[in-house]
Amino acid sequence: MSVWSEVLQVRLVLNVLDADLLCHKLISSISIYEVQDGKFPILCKSNQKTDSTARIHWLLPVYDRIATMMQGVEQGMNAFDLSGKVALVTGTSGGLGQGMALGLAEAGADVICVSYSKSEDTVSKIQALGREAISIQADLSQHDGLEAVVTEALAFKGQIDILVNNAGIIRRTPAAEHSWKDFADVLDLNLETVFYLSQLVGRHMIERGSGKIISVASMLSYQGGINVPGYTASKHGVAGITKALANEWASKGIQVNAIAPGYMLTDNTAPIVADQARFDSITERIPAARWGTAEDMQGPVVFLASDASNYLNGHVLCVDGGWMAR
Repeated sequence: MSVWSEVLQVRLVLNVLDADLLCHKLISSISIYEVQDGKFPILCKSNQKTDSTARIHWLLPVYDRIATMMQGVEQGMNAFDLSGKVALVTGTSGGLGQGMALGLAEAGADVICVSYSKSEDTVSKIQALGREAISIQADLSQHDGLEAVVTEALAFKGQIDILVNNAGIIRRTPAAEHSWKDFADVLDLNLETVFYLSQLVGRHMIERGSGKIISVASMLSYQGGINVPGYTASKHGVAGITKALANEWASKGIQVNAIAPGYMLTDNTAPIVADQARFDSITERIPAARWGTAEDMQGPVVFLASDASNYLNGHVLCVDGGWMAR
């Protein structure tokens, strides 16, 4: 009987729908012999070529080996499960915000979508995944309205387990001509709202003794950029606020971290993408040889929102195709 025939038997006996990962691990270290212990096939070490009596000393039932391996895989995957969690994500009408909201929903979370414009498309897509979602339309740059946003969000499920501060704007003007209004508007939404919303939701999380706060930083949390002084200042500030809140709240069961996207295909980068020469020069510098997409943010945000990141505090995770490694 071939190894793959035995593997098929293992699939049928254990009702394992996808044993490929297990098969590769098993085959790398053992051979499968057509030996029966009365019910199940038996595994033995590949270097045992002696008679049956000697082999039996090394034998182990297939179901024991696979059950142990499956338990480890299941425990590892459960750490990323967001079932029963409620996430509040800002800036969800499209782009990275929509992508992250969908990623959280796919991992099991129900989602509160908060955006300047309606997030009906995002809500519909989340509901199609079998999760619950609502849309709250709000101008998050108006700080006196943030408390009402959080109150409405808490009325949805009575809890907020995950906060994703994604909403932001950018103003592109050379520093010498950059208006004070443009500078102030960018900092109002990109930095001050991040702090005030984190503060309001953070109080709720402190009472519950747990929570995840994830803010969207940028490569310009590390670099200076060109023609975007307000944006650069705001994203440096996001990195700082992330570390400051982490220092105070880690001991209270709250993990505060950030994601720093690299060059992403979004509305904010549309002017750069339209400049073919600049687009090409940037792409050539990215080790991954491509720009990022909203889907590239899903894995990182699920990780930071899950129990898998419980010992991660004050970290800014670069999702940049290797840009910062150059």
